[in-house]
Amino acid sequence: MSSAEGLFVSARSRHEYEGMFDLDFSRWGSKRILDCGAGGASFVAQWSSSGGNAVACDPLFGEDFAVHEEVVRSGVERAARNIAEEPDLYVWKSFEGPRAHRESRERAAEAFLLDRQEHPERYVAAELPDLPFETNSFDLVLSSHLLFVYCRTLSIEDHLRYVSEMVRVSSAEVRLYPLIGFEGDAQEHVTRVVEALEADGLSTERRPARYHLLRGATEYLAIEIP
Repeated sequence: MSSAEGLFVSARSRHEYEGMFDLDFSRWGSKRILDCGAGGASFVAQWSSSGGNAVACDPLFGEDFAVHEEVVRSGVERAARNIAEEPDLYVWKSFEGPRAHRESRERAAEAFLLDRQEHPERYVAAELPDLPFETNSFDLVLSSHLLFVYCRTLSIEDHLRYVSEMVRVSSAEVRLYPLIGFEGDAQEHVTRVVEALEADGLSTERRPARYHLLRGATEYLAIEIP
């Protein structure tokens, strides 16, 4: 997942997750949630601090803490550099501007790193497409900036295997954001995944996201498990 060569590790916050996936704590706070391919996101730390029930998984969690810390902090620097080098790729609706974005990511990185040390049970070393969880272990599975964005690094077959595994461990819903590619047009990947899911009797829906940073990334895919 996010530790694979060429994949970008980010420290996104709970606020970003709530916008990307249209999450409402009053609905989901008591539910079991998995952040799949979490990287350095502080969602689990901040959601859990409010009484939520969330777990993160990523192959990076199998690395020595110091190694992971360096990767996460480097990711904050890389994100700021990408924005400075290609400003036209971003829209400033969820943040006031590049400085506010960087400060948010720095705070998220610190929250994540502290929580991983204090609550290691929330962080499971795991790699798609073989997650170490029982079938239907979670009510909701979230995956941010993994599927579709890497439409060259990850083949359509990889996408199908990854989504199938996330569906297996969820009892209610899987949500994937965004539905555009970093490496090119991801719509063929989205179409093939949707077709395969619906052929298996699952319902899918492209829903508007409340989070806007990467230009064109305005939707997430909801997969409902009957």
